[in-house]
Amino acid sequence: MIIEGRVHVFGDNISTDAIHPTSFFSTDPEQIKKGAMAGVRPDFYREVSEGDVIVAGRSFGMGSGREIAPLSLKLAGIGAVVAVSMPRIFYRNCINIGLLPVIADVTAMFRDGERIRIDTVAGLIENPDSGAKASFRSPEPELMRIIEAGGLMNTI
Repeated sequence: MIIEGRVHVFGDNISTDAIHPTSFFSTDPEQIKKGAMAGVRPDFYREVSEGDVIVAGRSFGMGSGREIAPLSLKLAGIGAVVAVSMPRIFYRNCINIGLLPVIADVTAMFRDGERIRIDTVAGLIENPDSGAKASFRSPEPELMRIIEAGGLMNTI
């Protein structure tokens, strides 16, 4: 799987409540999408293009285990979340809804708006704008199968 898009950089300790505030809870996908990163950047959903990638610091997705947080990112068009670290439940919720989670410390490689290329087969993250490269460990093949299917429910 190859993901290419623009980067949206965030710092450390971004909670699920910041990723998707409770005021945006809904069953309407458009309302859920509007909540993406609204606790940090209220108009984030307007900035995102399909396939864009979040690059974040430590503990991205900490807090509650609500699946709506990664779902809002996916509905907004985010193709992957790359973070120095993320809680296991957030990582698994990303997989369950078909959003690629990547654990890698690449925050120094990117600035907002730069391009990113993620190759899950090669385990390589590239910044085509600067030429910087970093390796990472791709999710296990069974987890990649779920992501490529668009989420766990699509594999049943």
